[in-house]
Amino acid sequence: MNLLHVQQKIEYLEHALKKITPHVIFLCAKMHNLSPKELEVIAIIASGTRFKDIARIDNRNIKTLSAQKRSAYLKIGVSNDVEFLHYIYWLSDKAIYATNEN
Repeated sequence: MNLLHVQQKIEYLEHALKKITPHVIFLCAKMHNLSPKELEVIAIIASGTRFKDIARIDNRNIKTLSAQKRSAYLKIGVSNDVEFLHYIYWLSDKAIYATNEN
């Protein structure tokens, strides 16, 4: 993989993350009946913050955060972070489209 290809992927991910608003995360949680803790965990993932940092700041167990993530992903129907971010990006596009339609 060359440097240009890596740079393009980084730029794509930066663009995708900027489109993910708290509204879209809340919409996802509501659509999939996520618990408040599951909502918190997917918001952490979408923000790009590492579990290790959250665990240290909030004095929470990484295993607990991981279990909440697995539970949320099961409800959403994704199996990893990449699928989740693609789904949120897609949902963000749909939310923007619906807003522009009205």
